[in-house]
Amino acid sequence: MEDQNFIPTILELYDVLLTFYTDTKILTKNNKELISSEEIQSFNRLHIKSLVSSIEGSIYVIKQVVLQKNNLNSENGLNEYELMFIAEKNPRLKENGDIDYERISSIGLIPNLNFTIKIIKKVFNADLKIEKETLKKIDAVRLIRNRITHPKTFQSLKISHTEMEDVSSVFFWYRDFMNQILNILDTV
Repeated sequence: MEDQNFIPTILELYDVLLTFYTDTKILTKNNKELISSEEIQSFNRLHIKSLVSSIEGSIYVIKQVVLQKNNLNSENGLNEYELMFIAEKNPRLKENGDIDYERISSIGLIPNLNFTIKIIKKVFNADLKIEKETLKKIDAVRLIRNRITHPKTFQSLKISHTEMEDVSSVFFWYRDFMNQILNILDTV
């Protein structure tokens, strides 16, 4: 690797991913020591919140690594719109004619994930893809996280066995996806 500024970003990505993965892995351990259904439900809610936060946080950090790599080698460079999206900023024209950039208030998880995969493929020339069925499960888990974070009824806080199967599937996808990302970075 020719530029030392790139190394801290990769190391930071690794630390972030390891922290997220550890948080989520701890929550996937066998929960037989939990006695009551209330404890299991609480455990499941924590697991879901941790998993979705891990995916969202990882996407942000991965985009920063892609940006660093793009700055080092623009051979497969990103265009100006992709760069603005990585920065999560929208340009707007102020009254005095100056350009101001305001933070994008909300980026959907699925479009953000698809965008991240596309820019990884572009900048690293990597073979990376995600199945539509996986995207559906990730979105379903995101909706569960939203439901339990902003409950409208007591029933909104309950997590079904089927929902936890989707959570488990998304966790294993996340683990494999992060391994793919680290392998791509290992070739840099």
